[in-house]
Amino acid sequence: MLERRRGLPVALAIVYVATARAVGWTVEALNTPAHVLLHVGPGPAVIVDPFAGGTVVEADAVGMLLARAGGMPRPPRTEPFENLTNRGVLMRLLTNQAQRAHAGGDPERALTLCQRMPMLSPTTTALWWVRATLERELGQLG
Repeated sequence: MLERRRGLPVALAIVYVATARAVGWTVEALNTPAHVLLHVGPGPAVIVDPFAGGTVVEADAVGMLLARAGGMPRPPRTEPFENLTNRGVLMRLLTNQAQRAHAGGDPERALTLCQRMPMLSPTTTALWWVRATLERELGQLG
């Protein structure tokens, strides 16, 4: 991923978080729509975009960045964002992979990923709906 300079922003965020924590920094992935950002340090928010080389994103620019990343006509709400738990980051990674697989014409791979997600978050009912939709699409009605 690093050598090819390709991949999912959430995967790169995982690398950033693990590296920063290994050297003793306080860092959390933020539950932002369309694009994962990081909150670095204790105290006032320093927002970092791992997919833009770790650049600091000024508070007034967060909304526009997220709007661009998500193809939204206007910025979403930008404060406050909750921190993602490690489980939340993993769920986001699996969700992104499943969406890419399905969009890329590989519903079997998308279904495999959707079958794994409820093991991590069994009470997230939307996961069951997505899984059922993919099973129907693949003719797996049993």
